[in-house]
Amino acid sequence: VAQKPVGMPCHPQGRYRKASLTELLRRVHLRDPEAYLHPINRLDRPTSGVVLLAKTRKAYMLLSRALGSMRKLYLARVRGSFTQEAACRAAESLLPRAEGSDGGDHPVESMVSSAAAAPSAAGEPLVESVAAVAADDLATTLGLSASPWEILCRLPLRVDKHQPGQPLTVHVDLVDGKPTVTSFRRLSSAASEDDPTSLVLCQPRTGRTHQIRAHLAALGFPIMGDPVYGAAGGAGCEQASANDDDGPDGLDMCLHAAAYAVPLEAGAGGEQDARDDDCAALRAVLPAPAACSLGLAVYRCERSPPWVEAEPR
Repeated sequence: VAQKPVGMPCHPQGRYRKASLTELLRRVHLRDPEAYLHPINRLDRPTSGVVLLAKTRKAYMLLSRALGSMRKLYLARVRGSFTQEAACRAAESLLPRAEGSDGGDHPVESMVSSAAAAPSAAGEPLVESVAAVAADDLATTLGLSASPWEILCRLPLRVDKHQPGQPLTVHVDLVDGKPTVTSFRRLSSAASEDDPTSLVLCQPRTGRTHQIRAHLAALGFPIMGDPVYGAAGGAGCEQASANDDDGPDGLDMCLHAAAYAVPLEAGAGGEQDARDDDCAALRAVLPAPAACSLGLAVYRCERSPPWVEAEPR
């Protein structure tokens, strides 16, 4: 387990042939440039945080199969005051519109209420303002309360046609997009009339490309420093930039993979200290599996980026 800094790719690529996470770990830590080392959860280059790596092919196969069952928590610093009402209004702007019998302009599928946006193909709201979505106790490993999620976003995403030499981008596509689900909860807001920001806890429930980044941008709250979607708030991500280096204000992207819960074979219990040369900033916590059939190894970052407030409120 390693904590990846901002700006470092997981795999060698382009001008980062030697300055990638796997190459540095092979050469500096393992002292074997040919050692097998494969990331399980590949973070985007601008994203910091927890990366799980397999040191054998067998471990890679086992963990890859478990990837869909892993619970993940991310922290994001976004532009604007993150609220349920504003997120639902942004979702409404993405819907096809037609003139109603009263002469007004209405979404084709349905009106967006304070509780939900138009239904998805499965008949569920695309963006739901909820107060009773089950809380996730994984948040307590970050010193946060296990409060309920506030927003459940189901906006489907579609990967754009890839251009050689350019980063992948996605956009909201209500017709041909793949089902994508993310939960959000505001932790705090920085009071600033000119440029307010919010600290948001994010849990991707599916594993789509740029899922958190695209969903937050579509809801009108782009992640600060996002070089691709940083200016795309509320526009369905159509304004996604091809630049994957610097954010719109020259800032590092404020998205951090804070914790991963990995299913293990039943029987693991107690607590393990994983602070060693492999993961100096991480701790693995294995709760007793008495109440469940699977144990969980929870890896969390103990050092947070400077943009994360020490005491969220």
